[in-house]
Amino acid sequence: KKRLKKFKLKTIREGRGVPDMQSTMQEETKTYTEIVEQKTRESFRRRQDLKNKLQLSQLKRAIEKEEEKLESWVPEEPADPLPKENKYKLKGAARPAEEVYPHLYPPKIGETAQPEDLLDRYQGELSSHVDTFQYVKLNLLLGLFLLAKGNTKAAIETFDRVTEMDTKSKLFDEIIRINRLAAYVEIGELAKAREIIEATQDKHAFMKWDKVLIEFISYHLLKEGDSDHALRNGVSEAFGDCSEVAEVLLAHEEFEADISPESILEDEARALDQYFDKCLECLNSGKHTNTSEKPCLEYTTSIEARYFHRSISWWRDADGIFDCLANLLPDEEDSSVRS
Repeated sequence: KKRLKKFKLKTIREGRGVPDMQSTMQEETKTYTEIVEQKTRESFRRRQDLKNKLQLSQLKRAIEKEEEKLESWVPEEPADPLPKENKYKLKGAARPAEEVYPHLYPPKIGETAQPEDLLDRYQGELSSHVDTFQYVKLNLLLGLFLLAKGNTKAAIETFDRVTEMDTKSKLFDEIIRINRLAAYVEIGELAKAREIIEATQDKHAFMKWDKVLIEFISYHLLKEGDSDHALRNGVSEAFGDCSEVAEVLLAHEEFEADISPESILEDEARALDQYFDKCLECLNSGKHTNTSEKPCLEYTTSIEARYFHRSISWWRDADGIFDCLANLLPDEEDSSVRS
């Protein structure tokens, strides 16, 4: 009220007449609200940036610490059955025999063992050994984190490093392929994305629907090729594997209101944690986690919901793709999907 009174007197002195009090209050209120909302958004972004930087630095520090340990790894000494505080209080004949006759007892592991570089020793199969499993896991998590935060090129480099660590056991091969494919699509490297799909024998449903997207962009938008044969085959193969994805893509506006991105992200993180635990459990039990024995990722959310959350922004950027998909669906498909 004081500000409005001063403003009124000022305008009268300047000869601009008496201001409309109600409209002036509304304008000031609107301006103040906009300023508050803008500052709130900026504060939220700053907090998110700080949180992301903290998580990134924590991951990198954990990787560096694990790498230093593995490059100069020494076997741990077995646990002493008798606590030291009780052991060294013994006197006379009750003393441990190794103190009285040290020449009869071999030295402890840590006293004679030479440091060994486990990263070099197990190169290509780091995820198949208990001691090096954590190192591969941390690097994979770093790649996933970088991809989620938009640092796509750094994520691709990290996935390449994890692949080199795990060329024999290929424990995380499917996870890396799907996410590296997403990274190439995100930055528009469609040729490299296609190479990943063609090099994979047992293709995941995500890959098949990504191939549909890539072939549509290649033929209809970039005008590459003389025929849409690859696109038609891609739609047929993807639809035969998971027709539910076609349903949510063609009804993307309605479906978007029904999904919760937060719950999908939480489910993916939970499934990945459980997968790591199962793999480590297999290693501790002496099993080799090769292709036939490795555990499976188990999700509670549907595959179409996870694909929608992962890829819908790419599909929306491809002008005309939804109409094209509706026209290319198999003839025997129910008309409700097309609608």
